[in-house]
Amino acid sequence: MTDEIVRDIFVRNRGLPVQIDYVQGTNAVPLKFQLRDYTVPTGATVRLYIKKTSGKEVYNNASLVDNTATIQPTTQMFAEVGEQEGQLQLTSGQKILVTFPILFRVERNLISGSAVESTDEYGALVKLIGDAEKAVESANGAAGKANTAAGKAEEAAGTAGTAGTKAEKAAEAANTAAGDANSAAATANNAATAANQSKTNADAAATRANAAAENVESLEVTDLVNRIKGMEEQMEQVGLLMYPIGSIYESTVNTNPQEYFGGTWEAFGAGRTTVGVDAGQTEFDQVKKTGGSKTQTLTQAQLPKITGRVEAGSGNKGTESRGYGAFRTASGVFSVNSDDYQYSMPNRENATSWPSGYGKYSFEMSVGGDQPHNNMPPYITVYRWVRIA
Repeated sequence: MTDEIVRDIFVRNRGLPVQIDYVQGTNAVPLKFQLRDYTVPTGATVRLYIKKTSGKEVYNNASLVDNTATIQPTTQMFAEVGEQEGQLQLTSGQKILVTFPILFRVERNLISGSAVESTDEYGALVKLIGDAEKAVESANGAAGKANTAAGKAEEAAGTAGTAGTKAEKAAEAANTAAGDANSAAATANNAATAANQSKTNADAAATRANAAAENVESLEVTDLVNRIKGMEEQMEQVGLLMYPIGSIYESTVNTNPQEYFGGTWEAFGAGRTTVGVDAGQTEFDQVKKTGGSKTQTLTQAQLPKITGRVEAGSGNKGTESRGYGAFRTASGVFSVNSDDYQYSMPNRENATSWPSGYGKYSFEMSVGGDQPHNNMPPYITVYRWVRIA
């Protein structure tokens, strides 16, 4: 038995979920992932990306032997308790392969004082930046050496040119001499020719040195540009991993997230608040379901309960000859004018009928203005997008 955790990885179809259990703050047991349905190209690199429960990230390099990627966990990798997802990213030239999500279940560490503060960790990007800095340093060194060689060649050409000039002057003096000075002139001419040839050779050497310097700079700069381009592509892939299709991004700046993370985004939910899906409530049991209104006019059934009481009738309120009167009382939302509280009537025994208007009452109540009320909670506006591709 080896001291490591081994899991099989399939990239052509998802199959059963891959799950790894680990304890918070530990890093002793390596993780091995064996790719079963994909042959990893020679020279490929592999990295592990993990998004913690708090949203913080880990993006570290892994070693690759044949078709097996080995990860040496860091303390930050499992610093938070809970379930977190990760993915392996394989890169070969311009080709990129990302595996299906891997579930990491991190259990709580009960030992006092063992907890560490969770932070982001970008080991892979730090290495890429370090490689780029070394490439820049190497390019600068090579260019410096080439420039030094060119300077020396130009200096030699200058020295040779000076010698040629002196030789030519000597030849002129010899030619003006008489008699047997001709042989000295011939010798001087030969020296001048040799000096001129030396200058020509020195000039050619300087030209070749300058060309070599330009070639070195061109090669190093091209390599550096390619490395930086690769780093930018890796950063874009990290952004797309952070926001898979269907993710929502909010900001107080009206800039399309495509500028930051790549992918295709569109504005989402303009003028609406968002609510979590709840299968137990009909209003919220599906994603992207809409409802609600800014204003609401209450129905009669939605009004608060309003009560009142009215009593009306006639009774013995006066003398025997004029002993009948009308009265009414009211409570709650109803009221009665005190001037109309009691009516005096003729003696009922002597009357053939009630006078016109006696015993006739009407009551009227009016509540509210039939206007809709504001139905909005406290809010603050932001720009919001959803990734669609």
